[in-house]
Amino acid sequence: MGLFQSYNKPGKGIDENAPPKRRFFMFFELLFRKLSKLILLNLIYFITIIPSFILLTIVSEISLGVFFQGIEFGEVPFLGTIFAVFLICVWGAGPVTAGFTYIIRNYGREEHAWIWSDFWENTRKNFKQAIIVFAVDLVFLYLFFVAVTFYGSYGGMLFSFVNILMLIFFVIYTFMHLYIYPMMITFKLPLRALYKNAFIFALLRFPQNVLIMAFIFAILWVGLGNSLFMLITIPLILFSLCGYIGTFWTYPTLQKYMIKSDDTVKPDYD
Repeated sequence: MGLFQSYNKPGKGIDENAPPKRRFFMFFELLFRKLSKLILLNLIYFITIIPSFILLTIVSEISLGVFFQGIEFGEVPFLGTIFAVFLICVWGAGPVTAGFTYIIRNYGREEHAWIWSDFWENTRKNFKQAIIVFAVDLVFLYLFFVAVTFYGSYGGMLFSFVNILMLIFFVIYTFMHLYIYPMMITFKLPLRALYKNAFIFALLRFPQNVLIMAFIFAILWVGLGNSLFMLITIPLILFSLCGYIGTFWTYPTLQKYMIKSDDTVKPDYD
């Protein structure tokens, strides 16, 4: 098993005897084939994350307010909303993200998923871990901005170096979320192992993670670049598209290091 911790028995996976497909072409094939379902999933997810979105927006605005304190910056509330959308796309929004990720993971594995029932079933099964992850995210976000503001108020190379280190850790923490929810809904892992594995994957697959995040940023740049366009893309496709990009390209890593190396995949149903 090596560095990675995972428990349980394997469920149905991809047929090993099936002819291999080039994953790049498979990405677009599945995207267009499942587009209508991704839109429906996005609508469900958008409605169900409203409480988390409000809370994350408030924490983002408070955090940005701390960062921009002393500066007249009228766009801080608007930036807080945009930043909250960004965080939900890359970090997730608690328990419903588990159900959301389960559906997208199954699409990436070319397996069936019932959007409504499987969404709520996996939200329920992963509720405890997902709510803790979301709470950690809120605390981390606030403390990160407080720390950056504190060290940024001092001059000198030492404090600049500390700020750079914190920025690097923020990036690594963001990369970890590419794996946290996919692992949560695929394996029965204690919270400590979930974070440990995610941290290892964030570093082990760093170049790949950079490319995935660049792809997601490009989608966000387009989706959030215009206020009217933003009102259309957020409820219809933005979250599903970002989730699909992240899960599709990171799940093979889990398959390589955690599934094939140890028969410990969580069954789709208990």
